[in-house]
Amino acid sequence: MDSFHYQHGELFCETLPVEDIARRYGTPVIVYSAAALRENVKQVREAFSELDPAIRFPVSTLPSPGVLRTLAAEGCGMAAISGGELERAWLSKAPMNEVLFAGVGKSDDDIRAALDGIYSPLFQAGVTVDGRPPYYRGPTGWLVAESLEEIERFAVIAGSLRVNCRIAVRINTALEVPADETVLAADADSKFGVSRSLAVEAFRRFEYRQHVRLAGLASHVGQRSHDVATYTANIRRLLETAEEIRQTGHKIELIDVGGGLPSIGISRSTPPAAAYARAITPMFAPWRDAGTTIAIQPGRPVAASAGLLIVGVRDIKPAEDRRVVICDTGLNPAARPADVDGFRVVWPIATEPGLEPPREGVERLDTTGLDWYDLVGPSGRDNDLIGRSRLIPHVKPGARLAIFGAGADALATVQRGNDHTLPAEVLVEGRTMRPLRPRAGLIEQLAPELGPLEKL
Repeated sequence: MDSFHYQHGELFCETLPVEDIARRYGTPVIVYSAAALRENVKQVREAFSELDPAIRFPVSTLPSPGVLRTLAAEGCGMAAISGGELERAWLSKAPMNEVLFAGVGKSDDDIRAALDGIYSPLFQAGVTVDGRPPYYRGPTGWLVAESLEEIERFAVIAGSLRVNCRIAVRINTALEVPADETVLAADADSKFGVSRSLAVEAFRRFEYRQHVRLAGLASHVGQRSHDVATYTANIRRLLETAEEIRQTGHKIELIDVGGGLPSIGISRSTPPAAAYARAITPMFAPWRDAGTTIAIQPGRPVAASAGLLIVGVRDIKPAEDRRVVICDTGLNPAARPADVDGFRVVWPIATEPGLEPPREGVERLDTTGLDWYDLVGPSGRDNDLIGRSRLIPHVKPGARLAIFGAGADALATVQRGNDHTLPAEVLVEGRTMRPLRPRAGLIEQLAPELGPLEKL
């Protein structure tokens, strides 16, 4: 059974009516299914089973510590790209040696916290996990270096703390490409990573430097590509660099290929994870056999289909050939994941039996009993949209709509502006709903500004 499904016109999350969640927490609210998260992790793991990869979930995709704990319990490590995400990775209960700390512009404080939990801001605030403060958490498993200068900073800070650290050098596979190959200009101009020659130079330059050990490579090989051929070409260039470094006498303990895989259960127009796995497994097999850890970061494949956003209908007004539905939140098109074309399906959480949404790739949409709507948010921005020209069952003010496929980047995708309420977040497991984040009201949003206002 799908984690989100209709029974006689009523939407359920696992075995819990979504109406019960909306009634208890109000709207907007983001609902995650623990069963869907586990099933998506299982599908990724099975697709890449021949490589036995280390799965590191990108914290930025779904940063709620409550959700991250569900994934950590399934054996996922974490990938963080900021100091704040590093703390969320620790709150997830994932072992710190299974955490990879990347991201451009790391501050010295971020690096110290990654190397020794005593420098964690949460330690200063007295936060504990299972009764233990961050002081006991140990160093992060891997630091990802974006430049030779950053490696130098790692060495200096690690030396001052008298600790050692493992480093993976991030490579931009769109740089130093053979003349007969083409890459996207946006990839070549990316701020992330270094060229192949600089990566080789990094291993040479820091070979005998104390407190840092270069032993891995990282790259986001799936950037902007959702075809297997482009993905595979990036893998090939990454492995060519790894082989060149290995030929100089250095051991490669880790190759992290990042994310870029399409979402599971959202669109059938993109290849499944298994197609990518079949293409790259033969390329990685010799490295796996030599003891190199292969790591992947499936963010949207795990999270996207595991969540939905529930919005309330505030008003409906007529237009020329359709009606405009004003909801209590909207979506920012600039933040929508391109691979899922925004959020694909919008449907009332309660409708007449027989008017349930068609299953993707299984059923055709029967337009009987459906009306044309534009679905918009309440802010004063023209791009505050949920969807234009949508055929859905008849809705009235006070109805609630489910926006499916909203489990990834959900809070980032919600349109912000005019101090409208941000969604609450809830995790459902069976018939149990667990609040993860309360809905931020006006007082919470204004509170940081009220103190300085008193001094004016």
